[in-house]
Amino acid sequence: MIFKECLEKRFSCRDFIDYELSEDELIKIVELAKLSPSATNMQPAKLSFFSGNALIKLSDDLFFALNNGLKSQDVKLYPNTWFEPYKSRRFETGLRLYEALGIKRDDKQKRLEQWHKNYKFFNAKNLAILHIDKGLSEGSLLDAGIFLANFLNAATSLGYDTCVLGSVAEYCDTIRANGVDGIIICAIAIGKKSDDVVNNFRTTRAKNEEIIKFIKEIK
Repeated sequence: MIFKECLEKRFSCRDFIDYELSEDELIKIVELAKLSPSATNMQPAKLSFFSGNALIKLSDDLFFALNNGLKSQDVKLYPNTWFEPYKSRRFETGLRLYEALGIKRDDKQKRLEQWHKNYKFFNAKNLAILHIDKGLSEGSLLDAGIFLANFLNAATSLGYDTCVLGSVAEYCDTIRANGVDGIIICAIAIGKKSDDVVNNFRTTRAKNEEIIKFIKEIK
């Protein structure tokens, strides 16, 4: 698979079949992601993989934390106050996702049930927690982000599907209580997609003029 095809094929999978990757399969993905650049070759990104009973326990513990308001976030993913164009992009994504699922805007129960699927990892049988050691600075978060992007694309190139779960990382103390050390960044569900209609949903991308600025002369 060429790089362009890999980027176009990757998407956020929100329903997985009953398929558990072996340790060897996961290592093959990591071996490609390890080729990512990092500042002074620090390579700060770390992955803790959950499966089997450990995955079930983590899910149960996260639901307990969710239901009891036990939030503990290491890396803040969103601004305190949403502003444009980010507010509209976020709203559009949520609106189109629920429309694709046939969930009406006023159906709070169905929307809540869909949100809770984040904490069941969309039925994936493998989950990775991306983290870095405590004591590292913000620059290492950038390195971890580069590693994350390459991990996702590496998984796609090898025939697997993924979904980054920022929602899970809102309960970092719960994750640490399940054996993960350091600064928690996000979770990644890994597996193979199902035929559920939700996996037909795709997000849009910003126009070039919204994100590109050419600077050719400074007066």
